[in-house]
Amino acid sequence: GCGSRLVEMSSSNTFKIRNRSFHPLSRQCLIWGAAAILFTIYDLIFTPMEAFELPESALFSGLETASAIFWTLDVGMTFMTAIYVNGNVASDRGTIARAYARTWLAFDLFMLVPVWLGRLVNT
Repeated sequence: GCGSRLVEMSSSNTFKIRNRSFHPLSRQCLIWGAAAILFTIYDLIFTPMEAFELPESALFSGLETASAIFWTLDVGMTFMTAIYVNGNVASDRGTIARAYARTWLAFDLFMLVPVWLGRLVNT
């Protein structure tokens, strides 16, 4: 997913945060999707290698951290990305959240929680 938040000034000189969802085919979503593909390839290659005793490397440690951070941010970004419902784009946050909760949220959390628990235990 991908998203943004707009800040507007109202006529009473107070600031309001207006939440806005990105269209799933926006440039921002396409860039986020490309990054997701790269992190997926990284995870597919290097996650199985964790079964072996590989030498410590600052590069791979940094990439593991970047991957964990990216996938964590992806959960939040998914909540901010409009979805298609019956062929129409739905940008209402409630609709997006319910759809995500019914589909990929449990899987995403199932994958992320052990990653972060493992990082906490190893520090």
